[in-house]
Amino acid sequence: MLPTFPNTTVLLCDANSERLNLISQLIKSDGANAEEIHEDSQVSRVVYSTRQSVALVALGESQLQENDSLKVIRLLKLKGFKVISYAFGVFTWPIAL
Repeated sequence: MLPTFPNTTVLLCDANSERLNLISQLIKSDGANAEEIHEDSQVSRVVYSTRQSVALVALGESQLQENDSLKVIRLLKLKGFKVISYAFGVFTWPIAL
């Protein structure tokens, strides 16, 4: 039996509503709660705790969306959150050294 995560909340930030809903359903299927953040001003109301310490943040598909995502990531990191970022086609991005 796979473990569940009751009383755990994962923060979600994604401009793509279809993908946001899918990820939210996946989190809920594991027994955790999903709290959606739609803009950086909402981060000020978020409180870090042991039950709310992880955030999934999508990088935008445009430069403006990407800038907004980076603001959210920065604010969450300053509060102590572990942030996992993702984006469409991320595995096809070139890697530079």
